[in-house]
Amino acid sequence: MKKLLLLIFSLPIISNAQSVVRDLQYFPEEGSIWGRTSYSTEEEESISGTTDITAEASSLSQDLYYIFQRGHAVGISFSYIPETKLDVGSDSYKSDGLANPVFQFTKRMKYQDEYGYNLDLTAVYSPDLLEAKDSSTTKDGTVASGRNVFAFSAELGKKEGMRQYSLFAAFTYNGEKEEEPSSGSGKNTAESSTVLRFGGIYQWDINYNFSIRGSLTYIRYGDSESEDDSSNKTKVDSYSYLDFGLQGIYAVNNDLMLTAGFTQSSSYEIEGTYNTSDILYEDVSDFSTTISAVYKF
Repeated sequence: MKKLLLLIFSLPIISNAQSVVRDLQYFPEEGSIWGRTSYSTEEEESISGTTDITAEASSLSQDLYYIFQRGHAVGISFSYIPETKLDVGSDSYKSDGLANPVFQFTKRMKYQDEYGYNLDLTAVYSPDLLEAKDSSTTKDGTVASGRNVFAFSAELGKKEGMRQYSLFAAFTYNGEKEEEPSSGSGKNTAESSTVLRFGGIYQWDINYNFSIRGSLTYIRYGDSESEDDSSNKTKVDSYSYLDFGLQGIYAVNNDLMLTAGFTQSSSYEIEGTYNTSDILYEDVSDFSTTISAVYKF
């Protein structure tokens, strides 16, 4: 599922010693450890010709971060996906399991109390550690990506009284992919591909406990090519869409908050070819929900 992968590579970019856990660019003092536990669901719908296509997935994630030096943080994220289900007409394909771990390094380049804004740079790496297996109508697959993934992002933000806002940009490079086909022989492969995201986030702190956070993100997937174990080739042209997100936040105290939110994409199309035949997915849309607890130890 595209959105869950984006969620995995959208780890929070981690202001000063007065930072509290609900801050957009939360970055506690040196020596701090903090984490996030979250549960997400996603549904993606599309139409290809006269065939309805629906994909559903859920994910349980655990993120941990350590501030080893002022303005420097490292993090790790694990995600377990109990089931993804792809329905193509009357056929169903299922996968489950652990996603590859995600490692993160963040550096606070500028502090608001010194420069009037916060600037964070982040590098993310997800190594190809777990076995990737394709699914069929009779055999479940795995959710491991089958590739090395690198991501780089920058976030520029500011906190003014009861308002907080930031602008961000992120680039993800997906390395070449290799997975075991459902037939059990040969390999399914895919060329490297890219994802570009940029957007903005606005947060209104209604009072000490309650906040509302909204976001608008432009997402663009680059061209991609893949080939299955039977030498069938699929090419997908680049495509883009907008995501709108809304999140409610309840801050129990400065070191613990609970959140619940959703993300809805604009409607878009995906075009490409399968061998020599054109393919078209119309009225594609994604809807996801997330609940989480964020806490400082």
